[in-house]
This record gives sequence, C-alpha cells and structure tokens, in this order.
Amino acid sequence: MKTTLLHLEPHDDLISVRDRMSWAKTPRILLIWPRRGRDARQVDIRSFDLMLLRRHAAALGAQLALVTRQSDIRNVAHDLQIPCFSSLPKAQEQPWQTAPILPLPARRQRNLRQMRAALPGDLFALTTPARVGVFSLGVAALLLILLLLIPAAQIRLTTTPQPQQIEFFIKASQRAGYGQLPVRPLSLDLEISASASASGQITFPGQRAEATVFLTNLTAAPVNVPAATLLLAQASPAIVFETLAAVSVEKTAEVRVRALQGGESGNVPAASIRAFQNMLGLSLSVTNPQPASGGDQKTEPAPSQVDREELRATILRQMQAQAPAQFSSSLETGDLLLAESVKLTEILREEFSPLPGTPGKELSLRLRGRFEAFFVSQADLSQAASQALDAALPPGFAPRPGSLELTALSAPAATEDGYRWRMRAARAIQPQLDLAQAALLARGQTPRRAAALLAQIYPLAEAPAIVNQPIWWPWLPFLPMRITVTTNFP
Repeated sequence: MKTTLLHLEPHDDLISVRDRMSWAKTPRILLIWPRRGRDARQVDIRSFDLMLLRRHAAALGAQLALVTRQSDIRNVAHDLQIPCFSSLPKAQEQPWQTAPILPLPARRQRNLRQMRAALPGDLFALTTPARVGVFSLGVAALLLILLLLIPAAQIRLTTTPQPQQIEFFIKASQRAGYGQLPVRPLSLDLEISASASASGQITFPGQRAEATVFLTNLTAAPVNVPAATLLLAQASPAIVFETLAAVSVEKTAEVRVRALQGGESGNVPAASIRAFQNMLGLSLSVTNPQPASGGDQKTEPAPSQVDREELRATILRQMQAQAPAQFSSSLETGDLLLAESVKLTEILREEFSPLPGTPGKELSLRLRGRFEAFFVSQADLSQAASQALDAALPPGFAPRPGSLELTALSAPAATEDGYRWRMRAARAIQPQLDLAQAALLARGQTPRRAAALLAQIYPLAEAPAIVNQPIWWPWLPFLPMRITVTTNFP
C-alpha cells in the first residue's frame, strides 16, 4: 500500500506537520523522527499534538503511524492507539493495526418532572413561628454587632510635668574616649584694616647744588663741550655734575654745572670738580674756583619702625578679640565654642602704606590672618546630658520630648588632655501612662464613672476629657479598640 514518508526536522511543530500532511495523497502517512537524540528532542510535537495529527489524518482519509525511538512519544502513541515502529523497514514490513471505533452509547431522555417528584421532602422546613424566631434572632445579632462596632470614644488625659535638673562636668578632647566628648575643628579667615598717625621723620635730598667751572683747552684747536656733559667732583663716593649749556673752548671758558642728585652732598668745596667722565678730559682741564652751593635736605613726617610694630600689635589684638564672635556666628544653635582654642595660625596678607623709607603723615595696615578653633556639637552635648538625666530618672516617669535645656556654668578651660567645664541640664518629665490599660478600664462605663476611675488610678492635672460618638450614647464602647486614649500636657 502506498505510504507518504514525512521526515521531521528539528524546527517542525504541529502547524508545519499538518501542512505537510495535507499534501499527502496516499492512504497511509508515516512520520519519521530524526535519529539523533538531540534533533529528535527539538521536534516540537507534544502528546496533545499527536491526537490532533491523528484526527487530521482521519479527516484526510489516511492512517497515521510513527517511526521513533523516544520512549515518551512511543508511550503517548500507544495510549492513542497510533502504530509506532522503531525503524523505517519495520514500518514497511509489519502491518499497521487500526484503532477500534467504539459506538457511542445512546442517550436516554430524562423526565425531569418525575425526577423532581421522586425527591424526598425538605427535612429542615420551618413552620411560621420558627421562621419568625430565626428572623428575630438575626435582627438581634445585627443590633448587637452595631452596638459593639458603631460607638466610639476619645479620652484625653492631662498629666502634670515635673522638672528634672542635674549639674555635671563635661570633658572634651580631640582624642575622644570613654567619658569624653569629641571636639570638632573650625577654620576662619579674618581681615582688619587700621591706621595711625606717624610719629617719626625722614630726611631726603632737596635742591641740587650748582657751581661755575672754568675749562682750559690743552690743545691748539677749539674743543666743543655739549650740554649735559658729566663732570666728577673728588668725594667718596664721587659726586657727578652736568653742564647746563653747550660751550666752545678755544683757550678758556666758563659754564654753569649742576649736581645730578639733590641734597647737601652736592655742596663740594672749591677746586673739587677736576675731571670729565668721558674722553674730553684728554683735551680739557676743569676746576671750580668757588664752592658749589644750593644743595639742601628736606625733613617730612614718616612712620617709624615702632609705629609699624605698634599698629601691627593693635590689629592682632583686635583680630584675636573678634575671632570668637565670628566663630560663634558660624555655629549651629546649641553648639559650644571652646574660646581658649581660638588661635591665629597663619598670616595670609600684610600690607603697609606707605612703604618703609617713604614719607607720610599716616600709617595704614591691612592684615589678613587665618584662625583655627574647636567646638562641641549640640547633638553630643544633648546626648551626654540625656544620659546623665536618664541615670537619675524616677521610676514610672518619661522625659517630655523637646524640653531639654543646657546651660554652661563655667567657661571651658584647657587642660592637659583637652577641655573641661561645668554644665546644668534641665528638662520636664511626665508620668508614664499605660494607654491600653486606660481603655480597658473605661470600656462599658458611663463617661462620669470612667472619668472618676481614671482620675483615681493615674496622677492627672485635671479631670479626663471624654467625648462619645455619637454624643447621645450613654456608655463608652465595649470594645477597647474603639476607644482612643491620648495624653495632653498643660
């Protein structure tokens, strides 16, 4: 009998196999799985797919068979009564067994009315009085639930706070250890300018000295002497003069000269100007018959070295006095500055005006320095104070949040291992109330009775405030979870 052989590939699935089966024109279709185990496992044909393929083959009027060695496929084929062979030759040699077609059982028409009449009667049918009783019981249960869940109450207990205070010593160090708080560094650049009157004097050259010199020609030809020709006077160091005009010397000539530098040093005696500063000295001789005159000195106010030192010391004292306030303004509220730790560590800029050797009636100084200091944070102080107060806390009391106050009783003093000072810590404490117990005590009571009971048990500043919801309800809720208890502080 003719058979269509369909070799399955690893990428085949239900749809692709059905399409290939639709092209078969033979009464038998044989699906052949790949021999390699890996390729055979990749064929996406499941047990339900085999049932669909069998139905599709039957719709085509063909019989379906399989060639595979996979145990799971063979088991499913056996359950579906699909012939399955281990090799292609066996499939061609052995007969294909067809699955028997079992006839469907004939459906029997059922008479529903007869079936209903055959049912036994209702064993739990209630009479009218019983129904009324059951209904009343349900209504009562609903009212009881509403009685328990709807009412609510709020109780406010006002307690009387009590003061707690303690004085203790604080130790702080850069190497914080047991019983010592850590100090934290600060840095600040501070600049101050100040001025003071000059108390010294300075003398400096004034007018330049002048003289008349005679020039003698040592040669037979006239010699021209240009203006600003430099002449030297005998002195230590030498005084330099310059001619004020050009002159032509045939035998002798005279010309006015002036010292290059002002001051009394230019008033040289007669016969002191004797040489040229250039090659004209080979052709001419020079001398001054009269002393040079007109050179003088001027004296003006000028800052002395003492003025500079005193002004610098004054500014340093001002900076040292202002630095603690500057540090304090940069700290957070509650932080404590260790004033004795404020020190000038570096001079960043120092500008005097006028400069040394310069006249001036007033001396100005701009000084910029870097200061360093230490401080103790408010968090560390509060933690130390809270620990000291907690050690002396009376039983049954709790601290009131946000009531801690710290006061320094002495200034922090430097010691060998850090800093030490005395502080006072104060806060308010309040009785510790069991709010759950208060709700249990007040449940089911009238507001007046509950207020009296709570005032008798707890130390309160005033009578408890109780608000019922709804306000006309005469009792507090019977369930504690419907009672909200809060505490209030005067």
